[in-house]
Amino acid sequence: MHKGRAKRQLSRIYKREKGICSWCKAPVPRDQASRDHVVSLKKGGTNDDSNVVLACKGCNALRNEEARSEPS
Repeated sequence: MHKGRAKRQLSRIYKREKGICSWCKAPVPRDQASRDHVVSLKKGGTNDDSNVVLACKGCNALRNEEARSEPS
């Protein structure tokens, strides 16, 4: 996804999720917000807003670690 498009999507997702991490339910400062795919692109997910949620950087990093340790 183009960087500008990803930033606009993050803004939409941040507003939709009211600034709350979808995984740990903690408030996320705007500078710590990231997009996270519910179904990873590797597993056939899309960049559509319906497959992307707001995540704090800590939860996103943890989910990425878990995904890397899963068998392909």
